[in-house]
Amino acid sequence: MMLTTSNGHQFNAYFTDRWHEPTLMHDCLYYNSTDDFPDYEGGWYGLSQIIQYCIRPEPFEVVNSALLNVHGTVHTFNELRQQQVTSQQLCEWSAPVDLAEDYQVYLDNPNELFPNQTFNNCTRPWFGQFCQFRFDEDKSLSDIVKMSLASKSQHSENAFEITNLTCYMHLNCRTGPEPRCLDWRDVCDGKIDCMNDNDDERYCVELEISICGKDEFQCHNGQCIPMEFYRNDRANPDCLDGSDEKGSFACSEDPTMRCEDRSSGLGFTPELQYITFNCGDGNPVDIGDSRDCEKGRLSLFTKTIFSKINNPFLTIECWSAMIDSLEIKKHMNIGIQTNSPCQKSGSRCNAFISAHCPTLFAFPFFPTLFGHIYLYYSQNQSIDEVLASRNPIKPHYVCYNEQLCPFLTWTIRINGSTCRLFNGFSQKSDWFGMLKDLASIFWTYTTNNISEQHCKNDGFYQCKNSTKCILNRRLTDGFVDCIDGSDESSNYSCTVNDDLRFSCSSENKCLSHLLWLDGYKDCYHGEDEISPETSSNTESISFGTLCDGFIEINLNQYIVNTSVETDETNCDHWPCSNIYTRCDGFWNCKNGADELNCTNLSSKCLPNEFVCVLPESFSLGCLPAIRAGDEHVDSFGGSDERFYCRNKVADDPDKRYRCSNSTKCIDIFGMCRFKEMCPFGDDDRFCESSRFDDGLCFEYTNYPELEHYPNYKLFCALSEASKPSVVHFALTRRKRGATETSTISHQENVVLSWHQNHYTKSLQVAWLCNRGLLTWHLTHEKLVYQCLCSQAYYGSRCQFQSQRLSLSFRVQTFEMRTAFNLVIILMDNTSKIHSHEQCIYYGVRDCNVQFGLNLLYSSRSKNDSMKYIVRIDVFEKLALKYRASWQFVVQFSFLPVYRIATFLKIPMEASDTSKKCSPKCLNGECLLYTNTQAPFCRCFHRWFGSFCEKAHQCNCANGSICIGSGNSNAICVCPLSKYGPQCLLTRSSCNPNPCFNGGLCVPTDERVAERNFSCICKQGYTGVQCKSEESSIEISFLDMSIPTSVFVHFITVMVNAPSLRVTTIRKLAFDQNTVIVKQTTEYHIIFVQFSSYYYLAYVEPEFIPSTSLNLPLVTSNRCYRIDQLLNSTLMALNFIERMKYYHIPCLKDERLKCFYDEEHICLCTIEHHANCFDFDHNMTYDCQGSIYCQNDAQCFQDHPTCPSFMICVCGECSYGSRCQFTSKGFTFSLEAILCYQIHPHITLKRQPTIVKVSVVVVMGLVVLSLTNVRF
Repeated sequence: MMLTTSNGHQFNAYFTDRWHEPTLMHDCLYYNSTDDFPDYEGGWYGLSQIIQYCIRPEPFEVVNSALLNVHGTVHTFNELRQQQVTSQQLCEWSAPVDLAEDYQVYLDNPNELFPNQTFNNCTRPWFGQFCQFRFDEDKSLSDIVKMSLASKSQHSENAFEITNLTCYMHLNCRTGPEPRCLDWRDVCDGKIDCMNDNDDERYCVELEISICGKDEFQCHNGQCIPMEFYRNDRANPDCLDGSDEKGSFACSEDPTMRCEDRSSGLGFTPELQYITFNCGDGNPVDIGDSRDCEKGRLSLFTKTIFSKINNPFLTIECWSAMIDSLEIKKHMNIGIQTNSPCQKSGSRCNAFISAHCPTLFAFPFFPTLFGHIYLYYSQNQSIDEVLASRNPIKPHYVCYNEQLCPFLTWTIRINGSTCRLFNGFSQKSDWFGMLKDLASIFWTYTTNNISEQHCKNDGFYQCKNSTKCILNRRLTDGFVDCIDGSDESSNYSCTVNDDLRFSCSSENKCLSHLLWLDGYKDCYHGEDEISPETSSNTESISFGTLCDGFIEINLNQYIVNTSVETDETNCDHWPCSNIYTRCDGFWNCKNGADELNCTNLSSKCLPNEFVCVLPESFSLGCLPAIRAGDEHVDSFGGSDERFYCRNKVADDPDKRYRCSNSTKCIDIFGMCRFKEMCPFGDDDRFCESSRFDDGLCFEYTNYPELEHYPNYKLFCALSEASKPSVVHFALTRRKRGATETSTISHQENVVLSWHQNHYTKSLQVAWLCNRGLLTWHLTHEKLVYQCLCSQAYYGSRCQFQSQRLSLSFRVQTFEMRTAFNLVIILMDNTSKIHSHEQCIYYGVRDCNVQFGLNLLYSSRSKNDSMKYIVRIDVFEKLALKYRASWQFVVQFSFLPVYRIATFLKIPMEASDTSKKCSPKCLNGECLLYTNTQAPFCRCFHRWFGSFCEKAHQCNCANGSICIGSGNSNAICVCPLSKYGPQCLLTRSSCNPNPCFNGGLCVPTDERVAERNFSCICKQGYTGVQCKSEESSIEISFLDMSIPTSVFVHFITVMVNAPSLRVTTIRKLAFDQNTVIVKQTTEYHIIFVQFSSYYYLAYVEPEFIPSTSLNLPLVTSNRCYRIDQLLNSTLMALNFIERMKYYHIPCLKDERLKCFYDEEHICLCTIEHHANCFDFDHNMTYDCQGSIYCQNDAQCFQDHPTCPSFMICVCGECSYGSRCQFTSKGFTFSLEAILCYQIHPHITLKRQPTIVKVSVVVVMGLVVLSLTNVRF
């Protein structure tokens, strides 16, 4: 017998041994979303999340293995052993991990255990324990996930033809006729959705009135997160409602928790402005907006309540007329066919409705909004009045539950409901207009269950002329909560103790952080929409945007008064073509000199000519550069006179097309719509007879085939909306479109190209499993579908939404070169473990990374009488030594998805045992949780329980740690070289060791990447595989006095990101004129600082690793203060005005290397231009506030945010590597006297005299003592 293998894609399923018993999940594949969905907006860190796709049956199902057909060959364990097959080889052949571990157990005990157990060697593309599964495509799991989501997006408009989408089934909630159902995001969203009760909002006041700690940020929904997480990563919010970040999201093709575990649209840019409808995918839409959900959920629900079958009391004629009169089909493709005279409003329609509809009827029959609001139509007009009226029919009454709206008085009762006249709520007659008005009004009238007693406490605001009370954080947040709207206009908002509020300078109003930079002007003069980088206070601007032809400072004032001082006035000494403006795609010079010879639109033009569209022929031509910027339009659209529209319409960067023979500037996105916005219609003449309903440039951006028209590209490039308001420091010219990437990455990333149009499967294949993955399952000679669901869903079609815990965390450690194993456990107050996860954290690799994961409860639904806890244990991975634990209590168990966001700060040492445990720990040790200091029992190997009183069988391999049992399976912490649920399998990625120079191999999670690894390099080495030696810089002092110590500043120039600064300190050895500094991270500029002077030591745009530099420091390299270079008149100017003259010193003195002001250090370039970057001259050297260095010592690190090592500089009377020892109170001794006199790394001959004398004295005493002993 010979085993055959293929080089196909590897699918190692987990939990395949559970298929024969009732279980919540089995046959799982793990998918790493980090590489495929790293970020939405460049420069942010991205989310690291491993998603578990499993068969998650409901109800429980048991599979009969006799019905499974094997696509492959069958081999017994005994046969495999005879052929010397290893368990590692089985994994490479897509064997289930459980089976591979069973085989390893057999290899270790071949005479005792199951020699006849079988391994099915599957034929591609089949996989699974019985080779019973296959995907629709023979591709990697990464590609399968991306293709599946792209296919769903492609068929999203018709999704409800195949599926009713997903529902939350863990509340007894009646939302109306099927398929209407509750989404988990409907719980605690402020709107009542349950018709039979208000269970979806019943307990939510507990979350609303919760109080956060002083170091926490309170999300808009009441959740608390660490203050460090506020606005720290706009693509990955930590608040469940997203209110801590501002970002853009495309959730239809994203399976991560940033979408699946997001409860609302807060934080979206631009902000949603009305009460929202939850679409079930993290992307809500405004109620009353005719825009549908991307997956059609709103259309599906609208179609349901308006269907004839759900309005049984109306005749077909009445029903058809009402559908047409409300204009529902006009805005939504809800698939309802009608034929009535009401397709056009008028007296004929009104007469038809009067003739065929009841005197009083509700339409639709089910609630319109919030689970209790009905619209009633009344036919109480005379026939003459009906015939005379041409206005669309409107509801006569709005009926509601008075207990839910106690602030709204009623005028009439209908069918047990209290009602008011509709005209008091809205004047609209179309369905969506009515919804928008009613939603806004009833939002203010609906009770929020905050009691009068609560309202007496601090942090609450009582609405004027009402007993309704709201939290202070809801003041001026863009949502009207009070009936009179006083919460959005009250001056009280500025008395709220909230440092994150934006204070309007134009009026007495302080806005919620939600409204700051949300796309809408909420302050009187709109100052809330001016970003800090473009602030109008003339205090800050990036050096690269100064005098660049675009107004960033005082733009609003300039629009009113063009004579006002801006960053673009008095720029005579500033070259408009420089390293920041040259060929950046925008005309920074009036005559376009900075863009000359940059474009590739036409090869016919000479280097001194611009490409343009000729006004006579509408074709591309060439314009001599001398004719550009001369205030005479020579090209179609005014592309040669771009400053005209820029200055005329300064606040709208898309209005950059100048109409022919006109002073009018129009929006480029309105061109070619054949609406002739220009007086002479020239905006449509060149459109190749093609009409673009959404505008030329919108469709040009989305349809690649239009790239064949270069004149289209030229006109769409006129837009200046993409002009960055901040340009970061650079040493060389940046190309337009350069991505924001780090030059100090510790890993090499391979990016695979993939396009959506590679996968265009049918609607049925796309949506059969909703948000899950479709596999084909062969059973009993029949091919049927089988869905793999993520933790967010379950059911045969992943149609149900899970109750789950959502954990978002970051890790901080001073031991960046140490790998840690984190074990995250969800347990209840009986110590029962419901689920658990593990991850490896390696600081050099994972610094600043946000980790996300889901933990599931062991039953559906969870037991609400239990208290649930998340516990996190951390171990040193190499030694498997326990370090610390954290505990987080699930405070609001009524939430379907409970978010915990935390910052895990790993202590340097394990905590001491405590005596606070009562009763005492029987088979464990009493310790304190790191975050709460509450006592707990950490159980010894094979013990568990609140007091370690219960023993359990543990099947973890030797050398591993068993820390509990969940779902009858032990939780094993594996040594670095092992993996698998029982730690029985050997890691192949680190065997043999791929790290050089003694580096330690740290594998990534084998569940998702068998061959990936990171290296922990020894001190002195760096690089992905520790191949490079760290840089050695020797600084010598030639024509100056030798300092006792120096600061060495390393500047790393980033691509389209702020420069990084690393500062270290070195004390010079006795009687030496050189100092040696080792540096592991990349750098491009080196400054040396001592005696309050800066010296430029090194500048190099390209970093060369493993470099040994000898840098002689001379006085001519000194950087001067700006007040030593500019006269008093220029120094008297405000900061921004003064900066416009910074080129003068470099032009006057060609020997000048650098200078500095209050906020910058500036280099003089070879063109004798100034080039400045931000520099904090008063930095506190405390390693970002860490407590690594003790006794008030200074702390220096080799990276500003992710250091691999830190150095402590001790003050007087302290010493040690962390300055942890002190000599205060010492009596006179040699240690106390000499500890600051001994110079390391030099011979005794060159030590100070006191050291030499002391050595002689000590040696004499030793000789004398030996002599006394002898005699």
